Amino acid sequence: MQMQVIASPVEKPDEAALAQGVRLTCRPKTVFYQQHEKAEKAYYLEKGLVKFTSLGPDGTQKTLCYVEDGNIFGELGLVKNKSYGATAIAVMDCQVICFTREQFWKFVNGDIGFAELCIGSLAEKLWSMGKQYSAICFYDRFGKVASGLIYLGKRWGEIINVTDGAGDRQAKAIKLRITHQELAEFTGTSRVSVTNVLDAFEAKKIIRKKNREIVIMDPQELERWAR
Repeated sequence: MQMQVIASPVEKPDEAALAQGVRLTCRPKTVFYQQHEKAEKAYYLEKGLVKFTSLGPDGTQKTLCYVEDGNIFGELGLVKNKSYGATAIAVMDCQVICFTREQFWKFVNGDIGFAELCIGSLAEKLWSMGKQYSAICFYDRFGKVASGLIYLGKRWGEIINVTDGAGDRQAKAIKLRITHQELAEFTGTSRVSVTNVLDAFEAKKIIRKKNREIVIMDPQELERWAR
């Protein structure tokens, strides 16, 4: 399936409500909570990116989706009064505000802006599930990898100057620091499939591969593969 990134649903809630929580700065790979752990807290992501993984019966771990800044996560467990349905892990440096169960329900019941944020976040998650289902039905591995590279390049890529094969023409390209395994997790494909697709894209001069880097040489052509 094509990996979905859940964007911010609404504007930032009132600062007075956010000030009631505990602000935390978390390093990459910080685990906010584990799948099946009893839900006791919810988090507002001020800055960063958080991924959600699930462990299958056979012990295989799969990445379900990513959440961008401006979203609340962990709220589903509190709403259902059950355990968390997935493990939440920081992908990069994150700034979050942590709310206890009591604080969460206090703001949901008494702060319209906070309640709208929760509803919007839930709606974004439902929309994301629909997009994932469509991707399962209609996207092949080339489309999944291409769309993943496009999104990541726009969100976190670095614009650089490169030369063409003859070395006599300057052009703009997008450099992305990512491994094949990370791209596979992001796009919901296997590492082998990602490597094969990247090899094909490189042969067509759409990208260049380096150690832990992918340089998008022809974004327009890559867009065509993602349609």
